[in-house]
Amino acid sequence: MSAVGSSTSKEVLWSLFDVLKGSCLCALFVLGGGWQLYAETHRQLVTLRQWDPRFFFMVSITLLHALFSLVLSPFFMLCDHLGWFSAYKLHRSERMRPTRGLMVEALVEAVLGTLVITPFAAWALYPTFVKFGGEVMPVVRPPFVQSWVDFCLSELTNQFLFYWFHRIFHHRSLYKAIHKKHHRFVGTVAPASEFAHPLEAIFANTLPVILYSVVRGVHLCVFLVWLFWRVEETYEAHSGFCFSDSFLGRLGLLNGRKAVLHDWHHTENRGNYGTGMIFDGLFGTAEPFMKAGGWKAYKERALNQRGSASGGDHHDTGRDKENGKSK
Repeated sequence: MSAVGSSTSKEVLWSLFDVLKGSCLCALFVLGGGWQLYAETHRQLVTLRQWDPRFFFMVSITLLHALFSLVLSPFFMLCDHLGWFSAYKLHRSERMRPTRGLMVEALVEAVLGTLVITPFAAWALYPTFVKFGGEVMPVVRPPFVQSWVDFCLSELTNQFLFYWFHRIFHHRSLYKAIHKKHHRFVGTVAPASEFAHPLEAIFANTLPVILYSVVRGVHLCVFLVWLFWRVEETYEAHSGFCFSDSFLGRLGLLNGRKAVLHDWHHTENRGNYGTGMIFDGLFGTAEPFMKAGGWKAYKERALNQRGSASGGDHHDTGRDKENGKSK
């Protein structure tokens, strides 16, 4: 096996371990206190104040989404503006920085998406969620192993579907009309996380996330914890920060590695279609990234403010090369 092939295999194994680890942490949270928090919130709002379960479902999902789009995302922007956590900031050349107009456009979409589209979508999803057996009432806490398996399969389903929809949207016949909007952000920032064409928002960003949980009929508590994991991951991956060397990062509680993987995808605009490296490794689209040295090499260049020219200069070339042919 070549050095690149060996490195790719290690990345795939690391990504599989990351799925198991993240799923275990989520299941432990449900077991350790998440269920009690959910049950008490449900008792206060649905039992005592007689909220409609469908309204409770909608508000829960909307508030969770707002936590990231209207709180965490501006926090990352503030950190960038004030120079907080600068040791973890991935370098940006001038051409990699979004224009003021693009930022305003993304922020407006984030507010509308959170306050209008998310509540509507959650309200519309509720009958399907219940039809497949999803529970809102906190009757019996799901067993630890069952929750762990559900979180694992939710993540693997998301990674598989996102990989293929994302790769399809890079096809030359679809890229300009659909996916190019997201790639207007050459160097990613948190508001870019959900800045996407409506078709991409549905098929790449939403369907892969909810499909397993809805069809499996998981409890709403489990669904909310899964959404928390997934949405935090995507906002951190687009933040422009790599926290892998921070205290929490070294404990495996943050997603610095994924931030590097996706940052390379945006600056080079090829390969690294997945949220992790499992399916890029299996289907051969990790090779350009691994030949360039992989995540450690990219991280070191970006954090030490070297290679800024290559990140900016190669962006358009990579875009033309990658999206001018079928993959």
